[in-house]
Amino acid sequence: MKKLTIFLITALTILHIDGMSCGACATAVKQVLKKVDGVKEARVSYEEKKAVVTYDPNKITAEKIAHTVSQKLPTYKATVVK
Repeated sequence: MKKLTIFLITALTILHIDGMSCGACATAVKQVLKKVDGVKEARVSYEEKKAVVTYDPNKITAEKIAHTVSQKLPTYKATVVK
């Protein structure tokens, strides 16, 4: 019997998010991120004003993820830090 090897490619980005001021803000950002096709995981901190996002680079770019946050939540401004 042959073994099948599958490689899952993921990338990590850090977003700076202006406009968050409470835990509910972080929850709103996290909910938007989790609905983005290609996003695998999102950790959001309003204290640090950042999101750490693991995603599939074959489906989406870090810049598109940031743009989606800013578009879906216009009171927040997301930019790619790394």
